[in-house]
Formats: sequence, C-alpha cells, structure tokens
Amino acid sequence: MRSREERAAAKASAQAVAAEAATRAEQARIALDSARRAEKQRLKDEADARKAERRKARQADNPIEDRLTMVAATIATIVAGQGMWSFLEQVLPHVHWALRALMFAFVEIAVVTSAIRARRNMREKRPAGIDGLAVWILTAVSAVLAATEAHSLPEVLFRIAAPLIAAWLWERGMSIERARLTGKSRIHWRLTPERAMVFLGLAESSDRTASQVDAHRRLTRVALAAKKARTLKAAGASDKQVARALAKLDRRIDQAVEHTGLAQDETMQRAMLAQVDALFGGATLVDRVAVPPWASLDRPMTDELTGRVAEEVTRRMALVPPIEPDAVTESVTRTVTDGHLTVGVTGGDAEKEADEVIAALRGDTPVTEPVSQNATDAMKAYFDRVVKEDRRIPSGVELAKAGGCAESWGRTMRAKWEAELDGRTRRALTPASKKAASA
Repeated sequence: MRSREERAAAKASAQAVAAEAATRAEQARIALDSARRAEKQRLKDEADARKAERRKARQADNPIEDRLTMVAATIATIVAGQGMWSFLEQVLPHVHWALRALMFAFVEIAVVTSAIRARRNMREKRPAGIDGLAVWILTAVSAVLAATEAHSLPEVLFRIAAPLIAAWLWERGMSIERARLTGKSRIHWRLTPERAMVFLGLAESSDRTASQVDAHRRLTRVALAAKKARTLKAAGASDKQVARALAKLDRRIDQAVEHTGLAQDETMQRAMLAQVDALFGGATLVDRVAVPPWASLDRPMTDELTGRVAEEVTRRMALVPPIEPDAVTESVTRTVTDGHLTVGVTGGDAEKEADEVIAALRGDTPVTEPVSQNATDAMKAYFDRVVKEDRRIPSGVELAKAGGCAESWGRTMRAKWEAELDGRTRRALTPASKKAASA
C-alpha cells in the first residue's frame, strides 16, 4: 500500500492536471468566441461595403440634379395637365368627367415615354434620334394647348414656360450623361465665358505666363515701329515724320531691352527678326506665283519608276568610255529628290541630268530645244477655240501639232491651262475630253 504522502502527492498532481486542462479549455473557448466575433464583424463590414457601393451607384445613376429635374418636370406636368383639363372641359363639355380624366394627360404621358426612350438610346451609346425630337415637339404642343385656356398674358407665359423649362432641364441632363458615357460633348458653343474673356483681352488663349506675354508684346511693338519708320522713309515722308518714327523705334527698343532679355537671349532676338521679316515681306505676297498643292500629284516618282530609272542609268553609264589610268578615279553618284534624279560622273565627265530617262520610261518626249512664244500663243488660241466651240479640253498631242512643238510641251501647257479653268467649267469639259480621247 502507498503511504499517505504518496496518495496526497498523486491527488495534487491529478488536481494540477485537471486545472491545466480546464485552463486550456477556457482559452480555447475564448479564442473560438474571438474568431466568431471577428468573422461576424468581417461579414458585417462586407455587407456595409456592399450597401455603400449600391448607395454610391444609385447616387451616380440618379444624382441630385436628376432628382431636381424630376421635381421640375412633375410641377410642369401638373401645370400642363391642369391646362389640358380646362381645355377638354371647354372643347368637350358633353364628355363625362371620368372619360376626360383618361384623356387629359395623354400628351404628358407621350412626353414622358419619348424621354425614357431617348435616354435608353443614349445609354446604349446611340443618338437620341426621333425620340429626343419628339420630346420637344410634344412639349410645345402641350404648352400651346394649355395656354389656350389662359385668361391673361402672364398666365399664357407661365403655361408656355413651365413645360419648356422642364424639357430644357431634361436636355441638359441628357447632355451631361452623354458626355460622361462617350467622353465628348454633342456641340461646341461658339460663345463661352472663356472666349468672351479672350476677346475682351482679359485672358490668354494659350498657356503663357505674364512675362512671356509681355515680352511678345514688346517685341511686336519694336517690329511695328520698325515697319512704320521704313514705310515713311520709302514713301519720301518729311524729315520730321521720319525722325519722329525713328525716335519711337528707339524708345521701343530701349523698353524691350530693359524689360526683356533681348540683349542676351538669342531665341528672343530671332523671334524679333522673324516678326520684322514677316512685316517687311508682306508686299511680296502680292506677286507670289500660285503653286497648286496638287501639282506634284500629276505623275509622281514612284518606287518602281525610281528603280527602273536607276537600272537605265546604270546601263547607259556602262557605255561611257573608260577613263585613262592617269586620270582621277571614276565615281558615280545618284541622287533622287522630289522625283528628279541626277547622275554625276567625276573624272572628266560633267554631271548629266536623267530627265530624258524618266521621260522615256513615262512615254514623254523631253523638250530639248526652246519653244518660241509664237508656238505657245498658237497652242493657247487653239485651246481656247476648242474649249469654246467643241466644249472639250484638247489633248497635249493636239496642242503640240497646233504649235508645231514637242508633245511634252503640249501636255505641259495643257495641264497648266486646264488648272486655270474654274471648277465648274472643268467638270463640264472633262467628260467631253474623255469621250473625244476614247473616240
């Protein structure tokens, strides 16, 4: 048998184990409760987040301005409906009031239906179409019918204005939502606060600082003063006027040097000279020869034609006699620029133009001798006569025969004179020219 001390020790040990097990069970329970509370809180937070997102989405789909628009439209509908009720009561007095109650709001219902259809079209990224136009037409009809039963001018204006204002608010809401969906507005207003401020000189159209604007204006004043002094001197003005203009130019330069970096900034110096050159060269625009931008599109140098020209030039270069051994080493250069190929041979041969090669490949006959003015005048007379009498444009071959010159010159002058004709005459003559050419 165990002694009393051993039994007491075993009992104490069993109690300690039981206490430790109870402590661990309590800790496990507390941890489980904490996990449950955390999970419950997480689910609650997620639910709140979803509710907030739905609330935000509803607010985005139905902002405060849309709700105010609905309120205004409801008031306008009440005003128009009351007018329609009076209108039907006067026009159809024999109809029972219950039937009139079904009839008086048909225009307002049509307006609401058209507005809903137009908004659906817009949200599907399509134009409002006829439904958007129907909103305005039906609103105007409702306003006019409601105003017919008004008894004073203010009442007429009120019954007409209420539906139109509601339609305007609806249109503005559509425009804002359209811009949000498509990223672009429907129209660009010509009169805006920004443009008005720029027109009055209170704002800048470009993103420039005040110092940049001031420097540009001072340089412009210098250029204008220089132009005025030069104009007076060229016109033979009196010495007093020229001296006054030169004094003003001197003041402008002093101010520009003092308030800008004109003395050190080369970019600013070039800008000033560019303005001066532009102002001095304005008279040359009167005598400038007009070159149509499509003139180079007649028969441009294509890649295929360039390759054929290079092959032909290479073949012809093989026929050049060899250079003496003591001569400079031969070198051949070819350059193609804007449809013009130049072949250069050094070592005794001068540079040769390959215009005849290009003309041969295109089917042209190059002009190798000068054409007299009489030949050109004869071609011009023949051109004018055929255009006037035959109502067609003669071909280059016909013009060459009339002037007794090369066909290439005839085609060149034909293209020039045809370009000088007005568009209507050219369109009327072109079919006849094609028909004559095919015949």
